[in-house]
Amino acid sequence: MHPAVAELIRCAERYGCVTFDQLIALLPDEMVDPDRIEPLLVRLERMGARLVSELDAPPELRTPKPARARIDTSEAALALTEQVAGEAAADVAGD
Repeated sequence: MHPAVAELIRCAERYGCVTFDQLIALLPDEMVDPDRIEPLLVRLERMGARLVSELDAPPELRTPKPARARIDTSEAALALTEQVAGEAAADVAGD
């Protein structure tokens, strides 16, 4: 058994589902062919495992999203930004 298939089966046993993203990420390209993937999908179905989108998956299976950078919009940050911009403009004008 291919290691990717074994991993998908372990996941299905543990969580009761497999995500589409897992299928795409774990299976080698040659196994994503409809004729080759069908036996795996049948096996998962017989186990009672569902094939789900990442949004419907348990939190443990979801891909972590990168944290968004927080922009400081305080008066002090804006004043500093204006000061730095002004200094840069003065440097360019002085050259």
